[in-house]
Amino acid sequence: MRGVRVRFFIFLAVTIAAVWSLFPTYNLYVTLPKKQKSLLDQKAEILRSSDSASIRTQLLSWDRANADYEQEKAKTSKNSLHLGLDIQGGMHLTLSMSDTIQMPRDQVPDAIRSDMKVIEGRIDKLGVVEPLLQAAGDRVIIQLPGVVDEARAESLIGKTAVLDFRMLAEEKKTEDIINRIDNYFKALTTAESTSANSPGFRTYVSSSGSDMAVDEQYHGIVAGMLAQVDTTGILTDYHFFFGPREHAQGGDVRKLYLLKRDPEISTADGKLIDKAYARIYQGSDNPQATNTFIVDFTLSRTANAKYNPVAKFATTTQRYVGKRMAIVLDSIVQSAPVIQSKIPDGSGMITTGDVNGDKARDLSIVLATGSMQAPLRIESAERIGPSLGADSIRRGVQAALIGAILVVLFMIIYYSLSGVLAVFAMVMNMLFLFGILGGVMHATLSLPGLAGMALTVGMAVDANVLIMERIREELKWGKSIRAAIDNGYGRAFVTIIDCNVTTILSAVALYVLGSGPIRGFATTLTLGLVINVITAVYLTRMVYDFALVQFPIQRLRI
Repeated sequence: MRGVRVRFFIFLAVTIAAVWSLFPTYNLYVTLPKKQKSLLDQKAEILRSSDSASIRTQLLSWDRANADYEQEKAKTSKNSLHLGLDIQGGMHLTLSMSDTIQMPRDQVPDAIRSDMKVIEGRIDKLGVVEPLLQAAGDRVIIQLPGVVDEARAESLIGKTAVLDFRMLAEEKKTEDIINRIDNYFKALTTAESTSANSPGFRTYVSSSGSDMAVDEQYHGIVAGMLAQVDTTGILTDYHFFFGPREHAQGGDVRKLYLLKRDPEISTADGKLIDKAYARIYQGSDNPQATNTFIVDFTLSRTANAKYNPVAKFATTTQRYVGKRMAIVLDSIVQSAPVIQSKIPDGSGMITTGDVNGDKARDLSIVLATGSMQAPLRIESAERIGPSLGADSIRRGVQAALIGAILVVLFMIIYYSLSGVLAVFAMVMNMLFLFGILGGVMHATLSLPGLAGMALTVGMAVDANVLIMERIREELKWGKSIRAAIDNGYGRAFVTIIDCNVTTILSAVALYVLGSGPIRGFATTLTLGLVINVITAVYLTRMVYDFALVQFPIQRLRI
């Protein structure tokens, strides 16, 4: 009796541990989605308010709640069972090196590996669980299970994230170059059209405060004109950069800046940003940024290949006090503030004009993870639905439930109470298997993995049938209940071990020789068969032994 109690408490402890290990998975797929929907509804309600002060206060509170949610989700994901791309769908992207990048072929593999580390960091911040990143020559193949916001994923992964700090040209210098470009195109157009009133560069450029602006409809024309000017020698030490698209009173515009061609500091020289985070602007120096998100950043104090970023930034800001410095990300001017004083700690701020916070948070992610060594462009991006389709998966689940119910009914009708015990053993088999996959291995479950589980259930039924038939035979030969159970388990044990070991050897061969989904099938099948031996042989035997000790059983219903 003591041995039975010991086994009982062991199985009880294992069962509690298995149930406990599945709580993170339950939270990930049931509790957290409800919390996310609630947060999004709250945000939509906040943005519908007409009180700007109230929006600012409530957004601050919402942002903290959302940060707590993201942290909880990241922590929960690390301890959960995950669903593969073929079950829950997601995104499939192919990134390739830009044709304009000139790099020796022997340096391409190292550059791709470096870029993959950067991309992996960004995907981790995106909250994607178990992504697949695979190098294929000068391409990177990415699979993102469960991603819903495709646009955000593309934007976050596809950014090169080259951050530059460039000085603006003096006003007199800017005016001189604008006049030269204007005269160049007037002369060029006049020579071609023989018209006295040929439009020049100034036709497309207007004033926007202290800066120049170009209507969005003329953006392509002006960009083409500036590319043509680059070959004339008018621009030598300087280069024009556009700002992001902005909404003005007369329509959408882009500001135009004349900056020094060589940056003062750039991520192209090595690691530049140490920390970056998004927050709502609370200052009074920039009224246009009120109630919008900004990105605070801190430069790295560790010297890169060329200089110490913090020291270089301090020297540069001290030299150019009173002048404007542009913050340029991927050739787009994010802001161009006036340097008020020396900045010794390497801190700065980027305005985004973002009222939702998504753009600012994504910008902080790409800055913190660094720029790509070899800029990659998104060659293809497609939304992948579950391999079987939602309707097919629903039908598959229904078929599985119907099959399981039929097996349970057969076992109970044919083997009576012993059949109930066999069903209990199969349920415990699945519980322990899910507990190990989710709580211990934190594995990703794919369709081949589900197939391995289905085969495990079949083997579990087979093992229980073998035991019960052997016990029936022993009872027919006139053996006592105790002797029939002992002999039945003893004789069936060898057969069960033979069947399971041969199948496990096949699964091991699949794992060694296969890859990806094949290994998933082999893993779930191997674990299921090992657990099957424990539940079908030892768990059910423990129940029989306990019943024989506690109750005066005269007839075994089997």
